[in-house]
Amino acid sequence: MVTIMLIAIVMTIATGAFASMARVTANAQSIDLDVRNASNAMNEVSRVLRAATRNPVRETALAAPAVIEARADTVSVYAYVNLENADARPIMVTFAVTDTNDFVESTYDGVQDERGYWDFTGPARTRTLAENVQRTPEQPTFRYLDLAQRTLELETDGALSERNRRQVTAVELQITVDGVDGANNRVGITLQSTAHLSNVHNARS
Repeated sequence: MVTIMLIAIVMTIATGAFASMARVTANAQSIDLDVRNASNAMNEVSRVLRAATRNPVRETALAAPAVIEARADTVSVYAYVNLENADARPIMVTFAVTDTNDFVESTYDGVQDERGYWDFTGPARTRTLAENVQRTPEQPTFRYLDLAQRTLELETDGALSERNRRQVTAVELQITVDGVDGANNRVGITLQSTAHLSNVHNARS
Protein backbone atom coordinates (compact mmCIF):
# COMPACT_ATOMS: atom_id res chain seq x y z
CA MET A 1 0.00 0.00 0.00
CA VAL A 2 2.82 2.36 0.92
CA THR A 3 4.62 1.49 -2.30
CA ILE A 4 1.54 2.27 -4.36
CA MET A 5 1.15 5.64 -2.61
CA LEU A 6 4.81 6.49 -3.21
CA ILE A 7 4.47 5.60 -6.89
CA ALA A 8 1.38 7.79 -7.17
CA ILE A 9 3.19 10.69 -5.51
CA VAL A 10 6.20 10.31 -7.81
CA MET A 11 3.94 10.15 -10.88
CA THR A 12 2.08 13.27 -9.74
CA ILE A 13 5.35 15.15 -9.24
CA ALA A 14 6.68 13.96 -12.60
CA THR A 15 3.47 14.93 -14.40
CA GLY A 16 3.51 18.36 -12.78
CA ALA A 17 7.16 18.86 -13.68
CA PHE A 18 6.51 17.81 -17.28
CA ALA A 19 3.54 20.17 -17.58
CA SER A 20 5.57 23.00 -16.09
CA MET A 21 8.45 22.30 -18.45
CA ALA A 22 6.06 22.23 -21.41
CA ARG A 23 4.67 25.63 -20.41
CA VAL A 24 8.16 27.08 -20.02
CA THR A 25 9.17 25.69 -23.42
CA ALA A 26 6.04 27.07 -25.11
CA ASN A 27 6.64 30.44 -23.45
CA ALA A 28 10.26 30.52 -24.61
CA GLN A 29 9.26 29.59 -28.17
CA SER A 30 6.58 32.28 -28.26
CA ILE A 31 8.97 34.93 -26.94
CA ASP A 32 11.60 33.84 -29.48
CA LEU A 33 9.07 34.21 -32.30
CA ASP A 34 8.02 37.63 -30.96
CA VAL A 35 11.64 38.77 -30.90
CA ARG A 36 12.27 37.56 -34.44
CA ASN A 37 9.15 39.24 -35.82
CA ALA A 38 9.76 42.53 -34.03
CA SER A 39 13.44 42.50 -34.97
CA ASN A 40 12.72 41.79 -38.65
CA ALA A 41 10.17 44.60 -38.78
CA MET A 42 12.52 47.01 -37.01
CA ASN A 43 15.40 46.21 -39.36
CA GLU A 44 13.29 46.68 -42.48
CA VAL A 45 11.88 50.02 -41.33
CA SER A 46 15.34 51.28 -40.40
CA ARG A 47 16.78 50.14 -43.71
CA VAL A 48 14.18 52.00 -45.75
CA LEU A 49 14.21 55.17 -43.64
CA ARG A 50 17.97 55.47 -43.99
CA ALA A 51 17.41 55.65 -47.77
CA ALA A 52 14.57 58.18 -47.62
CA THR A 53 15.13 61.06 -50.02
CA ARG A 54 13.20 64.06 -51.33
CA ASN A 55 11.46 63.59 -54.66
CA PRO A 56 11.60 66.27 -57.41
CA VAL A 57 8.17 67.30 -58.70
CA ARG A 58 6.90 68.96 -61.86
CA GLU A 59 6.59 72.72 -62.27
CA THR A 60 8.39 73.64 -59.04
CA ALA A 61 11.95 73.88 -57.80
CA LEU A 62 10.91 72.67 -54.34
CA ALA A 63 11.08 68.88 -54.13
CA ALA A 64 8.46 66.89 -52.26
CA PRO A 65 9.57 66.04 -48.72
CA ALA A 66 11.10 62.62 -48.17
CA VAL A 67 8.35 61.85 -45.64
CA ILE A 68 5.05 61.70 -47.53
CA GLU A 69 2.82 60.83 -44.58
CA ALA A 70 3.65 60.73 -40.89
CA ARG A 71 1.25 59.43 -38.25
CA ALA A 72 1.57 57.60 -34.96
CA ASP A 73 1.19 54.18 -36.63
CA THR A 74 1.86 54.96 -40.31
CA VAL A 75 4.83 56.39 -42.16
CA SER A 76 5.34 56.74 -45.92
CA VAL A 77 8.58 57.80 -47.58
CA TYR A 78 10.32 58.08 -50.91
CA ALA A 79 13.48 56.01 -51.01
CA TYR A 80 15.60 57.23 -53.90
CA VAL A 81 17.89 54.25 -53.61
CA ASN A 82 16.16 51.07 -54.70
CA LEU A 83 16.92 48.55 -51.97
CA GLU A 84 15.82 45.49 -53.92
CA ASN A 85 17.25 45.89 -57.42
CA ALA A 86 20.55 46.97 -58.90
CA ASP A 87 19.13 49.94 -60.80
CA ALA A 88 18.55 53.42 -59.40
CA ARG A 89 14.75 53.48 -59.60
CA PRO A 90 13.15 55.11 -56.58
CA ILE A 91 10.44 53.45 -54.56
CA MET A 92 7.67 54.69 -52.31
CA VAL A 93 7.20 52.67 -49.13
CA THR A 94 4.47 52.74 -46.50
CA PHE A 95 4.73 51.03 -43.11
CA ALA A 96 1.50 50.76 -41.16
CA VAL A 97 -0.11 48.95 -38.27
CA THR A 98 -3.48 47.74 -39.55
CA ASP A 99 -6.78 47.45 -37.71
CA THR A 100 -6.02 43.73 -37.31
CA ASN A 101 -2.69 44.59 -35.61
CA ASP A 102 -0.52 43.43 -38.51
CA PHE A 103 2.61 45.43 -39.28
CA VAL A 104 2.49 45.78 -43.07
CA GLU A 105 4.96 47.09 -45.64
CA SER A 106 3.63 48.32 -49.01
CA THR A 107 6.12 49.15 -51.77
CA TYR A 108 5.39 51.09 -54.97
CA ASP A 109 7.89 51.15 -57.83
CA GLY A 110 8.69 54.45 -59.47
CA VAL A 111 7.73 54.90 -63.13
CA GLN A 112 9.56 57.67 -64.98
CA ASP A 113 7.66 59.98 -67.31
CA GLU A 114 8.96 61.61 -70.48
CA ARG A 115 10.35 64.57 -68.51
CA GLY A 116 12.29 62.45 -66.06
CA TYR A 117 9.94 62.71 -63.07
CA TRP A 118 8.81 59.71 -61.09
CA ASP A 119 5.25 58.57 -60.43
CA PHE A 120 4.17 55.89 -57.94
CA THR A 121 0.68 55.02 -59.10
CA GLY A 122 1.18 51.34 -59.87
CA PRO A 123 0.08 48.39 -57.74
CA ALA A 124 1.76 47.88 -54.39
CA ARG A 125 3.77 44.87 -53.31
CA THR A 126 2.55 44.20 -49.79
CA ARG A 127 3.90 41.91 -47.11
CA THR A 128 3.27 41.43 -43.40
CA LEU A 129 6.42 41.92 -41.33
CA ALA A 130 4.91 41.12 -37.93
CA GLU A 131 1.60 40.13 -36.38
CA ASN A 132 -0.09 40.98 -33.07
CA VAL A 133 1.54 44.42 -32.95
CA GLN A 134 0.16 46.44 -30.05
CA ARG A 135 -0.23 50.22 -30.01
CA THR A 136 -1.51 52.85 -27.61
CA PRO A 137 -1.71 56.65 -27.76
CA GLU A 138 0.96 56.77 -25.06
CA GLN A 139 3.31 54.49 -26.99
CA PRO A 140 3.01 55.18 -30.74
CA THR A 141 4.91 53.10 -33.25
CA PHE A 142 6.57 56.17 -34.77
CA ARG A 143 7.80 59.45 -33.29
CA TYR A 144 9.33 62.09 -35.52
CA LEU A 145 12.40 64.17 -34.65
CA ASP A 146 13.91 67.28 -36.19
CA LEU A 147 17.61 68.08 -36.62
CA ALA A 148 17.87 69.14 -32.95
CA GLN A 149 16.27 65.82 -31.91
CA ARG A 150 13.09 67.56 -30.78
CA THR A 151 9.82 65.70 -31.15
CA LEU A 152 7.60 67.08 -33.92
CA GLU A 153 4.00 67.17 -32.77
CA LEU A 154 1.17 65.73 -34.82
CA GLU A 155 -1.68 67.98 -35.89
CA THR A 156 -5.27 67.55 -34.71
CA ASP A 157 -5.93 65.22 -37.67
CA GLY A 158 -3.26 62.85 -36.34
CA ALA A 159 -0.63 63.63 -38.99
CA LEU A 160 2.42 65.85 -39.35
CA SER A 161 1.95 68.98 -41.43
CA GLU A 162 3.93 69.33 -44.65
CA ARG A 163 6.10 71.94 -42.97
CA ASN A 164 7.00 69.53 -40.17
CA ARG A 165 7.45 66.61 -42.55
CA ARG A 166 10.19 68.65 -44.18
CA GLN A 167 11.87 68.93 -40.77
CA VAL A 168 12.05 65.19 -40.05
CA THR A 169 15.61 63.90 -39.87
CA ALA A 170 15.06 60.88 -37.59
CA VAL A 171 12.24 58.56 -36.57
CA GLU A 172 11.96 56.81 -33.23
CA LEU A 173 10.57 53.31 -33.64
CA GLN A 174 8.80 51.21 -31.04
CA ILE A 175 7.40 47.84 -32.01
CA THR A 176 5.61 45.73 -29.42
CA VAL A 177 4.60 42.25 -30.55
CA ASP A 178 2.05 40.62 -28.26
CA GLY A 179 1.21 36.90 -28.33
CA VAL A 180 0.24 33.97 -26.14
CA ASP A 181 2.16 30.91 -25.00
CA GLY A 182 1.02 27.29 -24.85
CA ALA A 183 -0.80 27.93 -21.57
CA ASN A 184 -2.67 30.87 -23.08
CA ASN A 185 -0.65 33.38 -21.04
CA ARG A 186 0.05 36.74 -22.69
CA VAL A 187 3.69 37.31 -23.52
CA GLY A 188 5.34 39.96 -25.63
CA ILE A 189 8.45 41.87 -26.52
CA THR A 190 9.13 45.54 -27.21
CA LEU A 191 12.01 46.79 -29.34
CA GLN A 192 13.02 50.44 -29.61
CA SER A 193 15.40 52.16 -31.99
CA THR A 194 16.02 55.43 -33.81
CA ALA A 195 16.42 55.49 -37.58
CA HIS A 196 18.18 58.51 -39.06
CA LEU A 197 17.18 59.75 -42.50
CA SER A 198 20.78 59.99 -43.62
CA ASN A 199 20.11 61.51 -47.05
CA VAL A 200 17.88 64.23 -45.60
CA HIS A 201 20.30 64.95 -42.77
CA ASN A 202 23.27 65.20 -45.14
CA ALA A 203 21.32 67.51 -47.46
CA ARG A 204 20.75 69.86 -44.53
CA SER A 205 24.36 69.78 -43.31
